[in-house]
Amino acid sequence: MLESAKAVAAATRDLLNSSQASTASADPTTKSKQAEGAYKVEWGNRKVDTTTTAVAPVIADATCQKYVVDAAKVLSDACNFLLSSTVGGIRDERAKNDLNRAAKLVRSLPLSLSLSLSLSLSLSLSLSGAYVIHFS
Repeated sequence: MLESAKAVAAATRDLLNSSQASTASADPTTKSKQAEGAYKVEWGNRKVDTTTTAVAPVIADATCQKYVVDAAKVLSDACNFLLSSTVGGIRDERAKNDLNRAAKLVRSLPLSLSLSLSLSLSLSLSLSGAYVIHFS
């Protein structure tokens, strides 16, 4: 799970770099929205990082799992805000595509974080001798 959180952080840095580069020649309104969106994305990234670090030792607890999912949603919502508020003001199609690609990656990583969460929970239950029941 902590490795997934590191991947989220790396992808977030790429998104922030792409958003800054793609709006370098944009109008002042777009630059302002980029700055606001970047702040939200960075805050969401810190929330994912601190939450996963704090709850990793006790991730089998349902409340702790919810904290991780909630943190991932904050980051995903921030990415959506950044993308929707800046993409219209970006003139360079390549820069627009780079920004879309970076945002898509960041938004997909909370899913991998959730999968990691499920795997670590299943593994901890299996190692503890508990029965793991999978429903189809």
